[in-house]
Amino acid sequence: MNKRVLTGVMTALAVLVAAVIFYLSSQPAESSAKTSGGVTEWMLRLFSPGYADLSSREQMELLKKYEEPVRKAAHGLEFAALGACLFLALHGFRVRRAPVWALLGGALYACMDEAHQMLVDGRGPALSDVGIDTGGVLFGVLAGLMLLAIFHHFWPARGDA
Repeated sequence: MNKRVLTGVMTALAVLVAAVIFYLSSQPAESSAKTSGGVTEWMLRLFSPGYADLSSREQMELLKKYEEPVRKAAHGLEFAALGACLFLALHGFRVRRAPVWALLGGALYACMDEAHQMLVDGRGPALSDVGIDTGGVLFGVLAGLMLLAIFHHFWPARGDA
C-alpha cells in the first residue's frame, strides 16, 4: 500500500473515530448508562471467573464498582484511537511537528466533546474527562510514533516512500 493511500485511510479513520465519539456523546444519560453498563457486564462475564454464579445483588455490586472505571477507560481508548489516527494522518501529509499538532487537535476535540455534552439530556461537562481524553490522545500519538519507529526499523528503504 503506498503512502498516499495509507494517509487517506488514516484521515478517514480519524474522521470516523471523531464521529463515533460525537455519536456516543450525543446519547442521553440513560442510554449512555445502559451502554456502559452492558459493556461492564460483558467484561465481568468474560474476565471475572464465577461472576455468573453470584447472586443478583452481588452481580449488581460488582457492576456498580466497575462501571465508572470501565467508562473512563473507554473515554481514554476512544481518544487514543483518535490521537493515533490524527498523528499518522498528519505525518502522512508531512506536517511539521505532527505529534504536537495531533496532541493539540485531540485535546481541543476533548474540550469540544465535553462542551457538546452540555446540550445532551442528563449529561454535563467534566474537567476530569478532558484530562482522561487528552491522556488518551497522548497515548495514541505515542503508539503511532512507536508504530512508525518499528516500520522504519524493519523497512528502512521504504519508510518514507
